[in-house]
Amino acid sequence: MDFAAEMTVLSQMLTFIRQEANQAGMSEAHIHKLELASEEALVNIISYAYPKKEGKISIQCSTSGASRFDVTIRDQGLPFNPNEAAVDTEVDKPMNKRKIGGLGIFLIRKMVDEVSYRRDGNENVLKMTIIVLD
Repeated sequence: MDFAAEMTVLSQMLTFIRQEANQAGMSEAHIHKLELASEEALVNIISYAYPKKEGKISIQCSTSGASRFDVTIRDQGLPFNPNEAAVDTEVDKPMNKRKIGGLGIFLIRKMVDEVSYRRDGNENVLKMTIIVLD
């Protein structure tokens, strides 16, 4: 499903992901983790991918067998690979002692089981996977 890359539709994007996850039979705990990771990824895209133009975000949800749920997010913004981004993992430090940025990527990596990125032509393709074992 396609959305405008705007904060005003962030809740619609998250509702779409939640509905797809519910339909796939995911537990509330898994859905919560997926929503948190998705929100962080979407906010980063909205905030940074399109600095001088309007953009769109495409979200696809799918299952692989009975144990995997994938959220694939595509945008045509600036290239950005979250797997290569430096992250300040010293989360036990007070906020005023930490570097700015990187916490969202840290959360994405902690909330989902797999994160993959590729550049496909002029698109960023971010895939986040939850492995459901219950």
